Amino acid sequence: LMWFAGGYLFRVRVLLSGAPEPDLQLARIVYIYSSLVRSLPLGILLITWTILYPNYSEAFDQGAVKLAELLNIVFSLGEMITAYIGVRTLFSVDRRRALLWFVVGPAAWFAANFSTVVLMQ
Repeated sequence: LMWFAGGYLFRVRVLLSGAPEPDLQLARIVYIYSSLVRSLPLGILLITWTILYPNYSEAFDQGAVKLAELLNIVFSLGEMITAYIGVRTLFSVDRRRALLWFVVGPAAWFAANFSTVVLMQ
């Protein structure tokens, strides 16, 4: 689903950034690799915690969940920057529009979602 739907929507953002006829396959590849910047370290961390802690409540008591939340923010910003660099390198896009669609927009969306979660706690 990520490959098809996420890659297609990523290509739409590349189009909105000013690229004429961007290759869908290349857009999907940039999308998947930039997503790995966020997903892979957190996945490794979760596997490590599965080995270290006997259950979720033990990991929660040790502060592991708060660490994961902080790392999610850091790696999400890294994902946005990686996507921006990838798009600027591989496609002929306008720098400002690409910055808007790949860094500013996603960061605002992430901040809005994060603030909603924080306010609900």
